[in-house]
Formats: sequence, C-alpha cells, structure tokens
Amino acid sequence: MAFDAGVYETADTADNTVHYKFQVGKVACGGSEEWTEVKFHEEFATDPVILTQMQTWNNGKLGRARTKSKSTDKKSFKIGVEMKGGTSGNKKEWCGWMAIEKSEGLIGGLRYIAKSEDGLSNEKPTAKSSMTMQASHSQRTTSCPHQASSHPS
Repeated sequence: MAFDAGVYETADTADNTVHYKFQVGKVACGGSEEWTEVKFHEEFATDPVILTQMQTWNNGKLGRARTKSKSTDKKSFKIGVEMKGGTSGNKKEWCGWMAIEKSEGLIGGLRYIAKSEDGLSNEKPTAKSSMTMQASHSQRTTSCPHQASSHPS
C-alpha cells in the first residue's frame, strides 16, 4: 500500500461512523544531523503509533530508520538513520513515515490494528510499535514492527 504525503481518515471496524486520523510523509534524515525533527501535518489528539522505513540505500549497508522517543506534544517526532555503528556519521537517507492513532479499523479495505507497548526504560531500551493489516479475502497478514529507541533527549 502506498500513500502520497498528507492526512487521511480510516473507519473503525465495529462502527464505521467512528473515524481515526493517520498521516503519511517522507523526510531526508541522517547525514550531519543525528536526529531530524518531523512535524506532523496536523496535531494528534493522542500519542500516535509511528512506523518508519528507510527508503534509500545511500550508506551501502544494512540500516534502518529509528525514532528517538515518543512524541509528547503530539505535534512532532524525531527520526534518525541507524547503522551497525549507531545513529551518527551516516549519509543522508530518505525515510518514509506513517503516524496513526491507536485503533483498529479499515484502510483500503484491509483490516488493521495499530498499537504500541509501553514501559520504555533504561532497563528495557526498546519499545515496540506495530501495525498489522489483514486482507479479508485471502487472509494474508502483514505486520510492520517498529522499535523506538530510548535515547535521552
């Protein structure tokens, strides 16, 4: 599934009159900046689940897009490029992102569940956010796990 950058709505699985907001975008991150701030197109009412994906291969080695910490103002988040050596000193990469309110609903006819695991601490350095989508006819499930780091602000 692909989306142009912007703000979208989805419907609840149980009650299609209940709608949830999701936003999509892409950003150049990494390079001389360890973390890049991404401002949402619109403010969320609650902390969203944020999924990221590195979409270019400029570093020429395995890496991933990483979020720094949960958005506390519901207006932005920070993203970086992480390679084996960490998040600093990497070349710029294009990273796609999707932020969605915690919910269960339908996007493009596919059922999804967007949730996150709380309890991020120094003893537990990663938290998991995930979005699972399931096609009703073929029953294929796609899971998009994402780990957010607990780097200090």
